[in-house]
Amino acid sequence: MTRHPELNVDICIDDQRQDLVTEGIDLALRVGTLSDSGTVARRIGCWPLALAASPSYLQAMGTPQVPGDLLSHRLISNTVSGTKLCSFRRGGHVESIRLTSRLTISINEVCIAAAVAGSGIVYTGILALRRELDDGSLVQVLPDWDVGAFKVHAVFPSRRAIKASARAFADFLVSELSDPEKLSRDAGA
Repeated sequence: MTRHPELNVDICIDDQRQDLVTEGIDLALRVGTLSDSGTVARRIGCWPLALAASPSYLQAMGTPQVPGDLLSHRLISNTVSGTKLCSFRRGGHVESIRLTSRLTISINEVCIAAAVAGSGIVYTGILALRRELDDGSLVQVLPDWDVGAFKVHAVFPSRRAIKASARAFADFLVSELSDPEKLSRDAGA
């Protein structure tokens, strides 16, 4: 808004997918695999995922040492990550396991709150966990493993012309959000 002072912005934050045409939405951010064939998408970036749990949960249930240990733990995820085959990488070693969440919640912030409350291990974007990791209410699980990443796209409705303001906002998002390392540093500052 600083770059474009005449621009009016109406932000709707909802973890449920909206019909962009019906709702009159010019641009949406979509996380994960795109399933909307009736839209035009622009990749914003690929953001790392992480696993985290409260110190009390880890004290009571034990701390996973390898990805296979997750099978005996209570997993929490949002509907974006859900149940899926996950590949974990460390050095040249790859371990693939199917993660099934015991608790699935549609709002990511509530997933994180459930983990802070000791309900299990949350599987979500590391940037969403930054505050809780910094204040110690969550501890990263399997920190030496690459636990994957999710793709982030700006999505435009294809049945009407893309507005210049939406295109400019997508450009801004790419310039500001495409580097997860920069985001991680900024979030921790």
